[in-house]
Formats: sequence, C-alpha cells, structure tokens
Amino acid sequence: MATCAIVGSCPHVLLTALAVFVALCGTGLVGVLVASDVETNKARDLAANGIGAQVTQSLKEALMVSMFGSELLASAVVNMPRCADLEASWDRLTTDIMSRVDSQVVKQLELDVAGVIWKTAPLLTGSLASLYGRDLLKEESDRPGMLYSLRERRTLILGPYTCSAGFKCAFTVSQVFLPAPSEDYDWGCGYQPYDCPPGLCWDPVNKTKYWGQVSTMLDLNPFLVGSDVRLQMLRKRGYDYRLWQEETSFSNPFSVLANSTQHLDDPVVQRIQIQNLAWVLELRPRGGWVPAWRNPCIAAVVLGSVLVALLVLWLLVSREQHNRLLQEMLPPKVIQQLQSGANAIAEHFESVTVLFSDIVGYTTVASNLTPFQVVTLLNELFTVFDDLVHRNGVYKVETIGDALMCVAGCPVPQEPAANAERIARMALDMVAAVEQFRPSLDGLKLQIRIGIHSGPVVAGVVGRRMPRYCLFGDTVNTASRMESTSLPMCIQVSASTAELLRHLPGSPFVLEHRGPVAVKGKGVMDTYFLRLTPCAPDLVHRVSSVSAIVNRPARPVTLIEAAPPSPRSLTSRINTNMSRLVMALAASAHSTASLAGSLSNDTAAGGIALGTVGSGGAGSAAGGGGSPLSSALRISLPAGSGVSRRLRALGAPGSAHVTGEHAHILSRGEEPRLPTEGSRSVRGLVVAAAAAAAAKEDEGSSSTGPSAPSPLVSSRAPTPPAAGSQHQ
Repeated sequence: MATCAIVGSCPHVLLTALAVFVALCGTGLVGVLVASDVETNKARDLAANGIGAQVTQSLKEALMVSMFGSELLASAVVNMPRCADLEASWDRLTTDIMSRVDSQVVKQLELDVAGVIWKTAPLLTGSLASLYGRDLLKEESDRPGMLYSLRERRTLILGPYTCSAGFKCAFTVSQVFLPAPSEDYDWGCGYQPYDCPPGLCWDPVNKTKYWGQVSTMLDLNPFLVGSDVRLQMLRKRGYDYRLWQEETSFSNPFSVLANSTQHLDDPVVQRIQIQNLAWVLELRPRGGWVPAWRNPCIAAVVLGSVLVALLVLWLLVSREQHNRLLQEMLPPKVIQQLQSGANAIAEHFESVTVLFSDIVGYTTVASNLTPFQVVTLLNELFTVFDDLVHRNGVYKVETIGDALMCVAGCPVPQEPAANAERIARMALDMVAAVEQFRPSLDGLKLQIRIGIHSGPVVAGVVGRRMPRYCLFGDTVNTASRMESTSLPMCIQVSASTAELLRHLPGSPFVLEHRGPVAVKGKGVMDTYFLRLTPCAPDLVHRVSSVSAIVNRPARPVTLIEAAPPSPRSLTSRINTNMSRLVMALAASAHSTASLAGSLSNDTAAGGIALGTVGSGGAGSAAGGGGSPLSSALRISLPAGSGVSRRLRALGAPGSAHVTGEHAHILSRGEEPRLPTEGSRSVRGLVVAAAAAAAAKEDEGSSSTGPSAPSPLVSSRAPTPPAAGSQHQ
C-alpha cells in the first residue's frame, strides 16, 4: 500500500522505472535482433553459395555425364550411317559405350531409324519386345514429342516418366541429320519418316535429311531417393529440401522429384538448367533461418529488463520513502546540508513565533491508562495536530510526551507578522479540534493549554547521532512559560506576539488583555488571551475543515512484542556481578588505613567479604613483607565448586586458592605513591568476585533442592585478624 501510494504521488518514480525498462529492453532486443539477422544472413549465404551451390552443381554435372552415352551413340551413327554396318558392330559398340557411362544411371541405349524403334541394348524381352518396329511419328501418343525433338534439333532430356521397370526415368534424345542425295535416300535401312511436316525431315537447301534419333534411358532414383551423396548431404547437415521440375514442354511437365517436407517457408532457391531441362532446388535449415538462441535471448532480455526495472523502482521507492521520512524529521534545507557533509548546522532567525501546548492533567490521565492506551491516545491526538500543521504551513519542531512545539518563520524565514498569523491560526484550530476530539477510549475528555511568543532564535542540528532540528534561545523558554501559565482551553500570547497580530490588516483575532502574570525566570509579564472574532469571514469554513480533519481515522498503533531474553552466559553474569561490586569495592580501594578487623570467619556460603590492608598489615600471602597497599577478598563457597579453576582462568592477580570450604584471594598493589593505585589490585578482586558469584549461580541452578539466597557482599563488619594470620 505504501509503495502504491508513493508511485501514485510521485509519477516520476514509475516513469523512471519504465524508462529504464524501455532503454534496457530496447537496447537488448536491438542487439539480439541484429545478431540474429547477421546469423541468418550467414546461414542464407552458406545455403545459397555454399552447400546449396555445391549440391546443384553436383546434380548438374551428373545429368551432363548421363547425356554422354547418347552423344557417343550419335557420333557412331554419323560415322557409320548404313544400317548394315551398324548392325554388324552393334554389340561391340554398345558394350564400349556402356563401359564409359554410369551403368547405375544409364539403363538402355536405343536407335530409332526414321523414328522407328530399331535397336536397343540391352535387348527388350517379354512384352517389351513388341516395341521393336514401333513408329514414334505414327503413334498418336508419341508424335507430339517426336515433332518437338525435330524442331529443337539438339540433345534433349525428356521426362520424368514412370517406366515399366518401376523406377522414375527420363530419356536423353539426340536427333541425327545427315547429308543425303535425295529426300528418299534411306542409307539402306528401308525406313522413311512418317508424315513428316515440310522442312522438318528434309532440307533441300543444305541437302540434309533426318536419319533418325539415338536415345538413352536414365534411372533418376539414384539422384532422388537413393543413397546419392548430394541430397543425403543436405539431410546430414540439417536441411529440409524440395527438388522439383518446371514445365518447359509437353514432354517436360511439372513434377516434384524429391522432398524432405511438404512445404518450405522462405527457402533459398537454386536452379539447374541443362538443355531443355529446368530443375529447382529449394532448401532451408530444419529449424528455420532464425537461430535457435534468438527467442530464449529475447525472453532473457525482457525478463532481465523487467527485473532491473523492478529493482530500480524498488530503489526509487525506498529512496522516496527515506526522503519522506527525513523530511518528516528535518527541513529540506537541513537535509541538503547534512547530505553535503556539513557537521554542525546553525542559523540565526531574527523573528519567529513559537507555539507550545500540552494536555491539562496529563499525569492524572496517564496514571489511569495502560502504556499502550496512552500511546494510542497521543497518536490519535497528534495525528490531528499533524494535519493542522500541514494546513497552516507551520513547522513541527518536536513532541515531548504530551507537549507539542511548533514554529513559524523557521526554517524558511518570512515576515514576522505573517509568522504570528500562521501560529495564531494553528493555535485556534488546535483548540477547536480538541473541543471536537473524541478518542477511541470512551468517556475521556481532553483539554489543552497553549502559549505563544515571538522573538529571535538560533536553529540547528546538534550532535551526530539521531539528529534533530532544535531551536535555541530565550524565545523558546518564554513560549514554554506562556504555555505553563496559560489556562485550560486558552491561548496565552506574549506582548510581542500581540503587537504583531494587531498590525495585521483586517485582523480576525481578538486579544483579551489578561494583565500581569508572574513568569518563572522572567518576572512579571503582560500577556493576552487569543480568540477568533465571531465575525471572521472564514470562520464557518475553518470550523468545517477542522471537523473533517478530526473525523479522519488515525493510523492504528501496532504493538511489537519484546523478544524473550536469552539465557545468561557466564560472561554476562560476571559483568552484572562486577557492576554490583563497584560501590562496595570503591570504598575499600581508596582507603589507605588498615582494615579495622579481618575477613569474617563465618561468611555465609556463597557470600563475599572484602577489604584493604595498608603497609602495617600482616605478612603477604607469598610470605614476604607487607605490600604498600593490598586488597583482600574472602569467598565462602561449597567445596568442589571449581572456583579456583575459574579464578585462575580469569587471570585474577595475586594468589587464589581454596582451603576447605573457603576461597582466599590476596591481590597486591603495585604503586604505593597514590591511594588510588589500590584500584589496580581491586580490578582483579572484581573479576574474581564476579566469577565466584557466577560459579555459585551455576551450583544453585544445578542443585535439585531449594536453597536460601545469600548476600553477594557480606554486610557484617569484619572482625580483627588473628595473630599470625597468613592471609589478609
């Protein structure tokens, strides 16, 4: 809720976060998209000029090689046009040609004299043997293709077809035109072209005649669906492809030759053009041109931008909350000075007006309420006062208990009369608000006193920890006295403030002279009571606005439960016991007279007796002469309590040992010149006594039966030491 309130009241916070998001997201997306386009262009270039060009060139070369058999056979016919010669050398000739071509692709050689099927290698068998003697110019299904070939007069590739052997095939056809003496010349073959259109089979000008055609039948499956390295290379490299033939003639219809998928989006296109044949190869990476990392990178950029924008928003909201909290505690000008590194801040104001208020009978009211109820009551009341502070444009200096202090003309200086007017309106609004104030505690009615005074002050921040903006000067003290000597639900103003209010043009204020009032520390002062004239033009509006402020719900008080205390450690118990011993040991440490008595021989178990011994005392614990200043301590504890071990571990000076049920410690001083030097030896006694008391606590906590408490320091007067006593 607080975050939403800050975002709503400070649009620049949200706009800054949005700007960060747009900048980061835009920059990141541009970077990802540019890198993706670069990668896409590289992939397209590789497909077009790399692997795609390699595959198309390989297919083109394979088709050209497959035409080699037809050209060899046509060359043999040109050299031996007579049918008798061809028939005699047919087997040898075809065997030689088939050895020179790829037998996996070239399946058959064929001679058609004058368009009549005459010779094939290998021979046709079975039902296909009936094809011998078939006149291709005469058959209606074959005539269009034959006429097309005659017109082209070049080697053609016709197809594809589905041959009777079950594979997809094509035919390379070469038309043979030879010199002839006449149109009827047949080279001894006995065949004439059937119904050949004029100008196609006989050229009377050049004296050339259509001899016939030679052809080869090609098996296209090795190119398309077999283990051909060309298309297999595309599959292995992760490409989808589609190879299809354009329709260029009646004998070359549209046909899809091979494909790895039915449809390709935005493929790279490679064309294969050989004679009359036009093949098209389309290819694209199997996952598309877009790199696989693009979409995850876009998601990462958007998500990262959102997270950074949220972080910026959180930082800005936190900063705004911090600034608002500072502004509630300190003036903006002071905040800037502190943030710039100023140590001590003080500023003189020539004329300000200070207001003090407190609750009448607050002590009595608070005594009848629980602390939490007191906090709730003050929170509800001061919430109303805070709204009035904001409304009247005054500065709230501080609250101390039930007292409120406000000032006008500080920290921003203004005209003295305007300062007095704002504070006067603030005081009148406070009285009106308290009259209408109904706390959540039923049956409670409050009254306040208000005092106002005008004069010079010095304002500033003193100290480094928990800085507060404070006012200093006699004006503050006088305003406080005006409040303390005022009457319930009355506003007492000093003469200086009254003088400022009188000079306001059209002043709506009534100043009722109270007369001389004895003021502590100031003597007798002439004061006034401030009231608002009933004829004030904005009276109705001010009363209604104050009512609206009073009726606003106050922020509830949240009670924070204190954490349970943790178990005390030995160190903390020693520190506590040391503090208890300070007062008792101080008198002993600074005394230079001999102790008038010895340590009590009957100190209760767990008790401690202590004192100091001067130079005239008995011998020391070490057996030598007496020390100039010694402190002695006797502790009585149950045997086996481990006191000696603890005392030595804590480093108590002097001697420490356990005899029977008593622990005896003698600590000797080091410097005899000043009595206060005894405090050095007492330091060891403090540590030892505290350790002994802590050990006693351990013994008591581990015992199963109850035991009566014993004093930490023996309160009995020590008895004189026995003659020859070893320990002092």
